[in-house]
Amino acid sequence: MKKVSVIVPVYNTSLFLDDCISSILDQDYKEFELLLINDGSTDNSLDICNKWKDMDSRIRVYSKTNGGLSDTRNCGIQASTGDYITFIDSDDYVSKNYLSYLLKLFSYSDKCSITTCNRQMVKEGKLGHKFNYNDKNGVMILSRSETFKKALYTQIAHGAVARLYRKEVFDSLKFPIGLKHEDTYMLGDFVNSDEIMVFGDEVGYFYRINGDSIVHSNSTNRLMDLVIATKRFGNLALACDENLRNAVICKVIHAELSVLSLIKLDGIEEKKFISEIKQDLRENSSVVLKDREALKRDKIAIVLLKFGGIKLFRMVFEIYSRVLRNE
Repeated sequence: MKKVSVIVPVYNTSLFLDDCISSILDQDYKEFELLLINDGSTDNSLDICNKWKDMDSRIRVYSKTNGGLSDTRNCGIQASTGDYITFIDSDDYVSKNYLSYLLKLFSYSDKCSITTCNRQMVKEGKLGHKFNYNDKNGVMILSRSETFKKALYTQIAHGAVARLYRKEVFDSLKFPIGLKHEDTYMLGDFVNSDEIMVFGDEVGYFYRINGDSIVHSNSTNRLMDLVIATKRFGNLALACDENLRNAVICKVIHAELSVLSLIKLDGIEEKKFISEIKQDLRENSSVVLKDREALKRDKIAIVLLKFGGIKLFRMVFEIYSRVLRNE
């Protein structure tokens, strides 16, 4: 049997860590190692990791100085000994057949080195949004260009989680240290590592919405990194298929509208960045408005900005985001 390395970066998630670890140990596929990488937690997360290590010989615990998610994942990759790798965030949990289902998806193509299961958001115990990967028999098989296209139109999740990677994918790839939105930054590299990508519609990964998470912080640097990562992803998509130019524009505008809805309006650095975004919108908003696959959210946002200004746009966007979070 092939061995899977399950890498769990851990940082101050003691409230959810037991649920995460127990869901992994409950897998119906037993040939795995669980690497718990403590990234300098200041709560009792490390104690919880060590407690579980004493209960199951498949668990190894590593503790390091805080270096962020990318650095922690890279440490896990280096320490892994499996044939496959999967990442699970320590405040999330997975289904009983998470590993066996992802492994099964490899049978759909011998040109595939990454498989993806569906993931579903969870807030306060209630299930929310999930993607639709149902093409044939609950499975979607895409070429490299098709995968880029669906990701550009936000029809595929960007996260590094809910995927199973052949170990060799990381022979030449590392997560970028010091850059936020590392998953968007890396997605193009993952797509380029495959001739074919296989997506299964079955939900195997449950993504917990935690308001205190770094994922939901709105620092200027983090918001700027979103645009940087999205533009890099767009450039990789264009290198694959020049016909994706309009889709790339839609994706970049989508990221810039998100930034514009959250960024501070009074700082010097922020004002300069906002000016650049507005210039981009003036040059490219018509592409989004005419594109049938562009998100309705973005089309409405462009119209609001044009006729109501940034204050009305931000007010409406906040209401929209609040409704979306409560779905």
